[in-house]
Amino acid sequence: MLSSLSSVSGELTYRTRTFISSVNEAENSLPSLPTGLHSFLQRESIDCDSQIKVLRRARRANRERKERRRRILRGQKDAAKAVARSKFLEVIQKEEGMVAKMENLIKVLQSRLTVLSLLYFKIVEADRKLCLRRVAYESFLVDQTYEKMKVGQRLALFCLHIQHETRGSVVVKRLQSSHPQFLRCERAATENVKKDFFSSPDCKYSGVLVENVFKIENRILLDAFQGAAAGSDPGKVKGLFCGVPEDAVEKLIVYGVGSSGGRKGAFQES
Repeated sequence: MLSSLSSVSGELTYRTRTFISSVNEAENSLPSLPTGLHSFLQRESIDCDSQIKVLRRARRANRERKERRRRILRGQKDAAKAVARSKFLEVIQKEEGMVAKMENLIKVLQSRLTVLSLLYFKIVEADRKLCLRRVAYESFLVDQTYEKMKVGQRLALFCLHIQHETRGSVVVKRLQSSHPQFLRCERAATENVKKDFFSSPDCKYSGVLVENVFKIENRILLDAFQGAAAGSDPGKVKGLFCGVPEDAVEKLIVYGVGSSGGRKGAFQES
């Protein structure tokens, strides 16, 4: 078999022979090679062995380098995992802290909204009371104006009626605000008020307001007054202010102050 191998390849034969010689130096059944071929194969074998050693060292160094690289990458991977885990834990802690802060802020916001709602309700209630007072005051003004209009209407109807029934003996005229007698009455009413009367703490009013002035021309009372004045000493006529009940206004206009028993002829028979 070895003879057939030597005829095929001299290098294979040489390597096989060298291997067998190392195993069993006593056995030498291989055929002898020529001197030139033997030296060539030996030199090539030495070069191949040195190259194989270099390749093996390079392969070993490459494996060691790859192993170091794997260890470095494994360490970097573990470090990255540790960093990622720590960052993840920090994010979770921060998220938990943010959730706690948000819950606290929600509680604070709810409490503030409750306070603001109560304040708003208080303001609305106060505004409602003011509106009710305003409505009540305006209703009072409307009622007062209505009463004034009723009194003015009653006096106007009474003026027409009394002038017609007395055939002009009693005439009541409403003066305009620009009339001199209106201004004189207004000035007399405001100037004859006691000093500091409206400034007292018990006073409910702030001043005097003259709204209407009526001029009464009663020829019957005028004739009686002039007849009484003719038989008396000369004197000075002075106007006086007095309060008159509402139901006695018409009687006062026709009969004057005092008893009306002796004053006849105001109303003439038709």
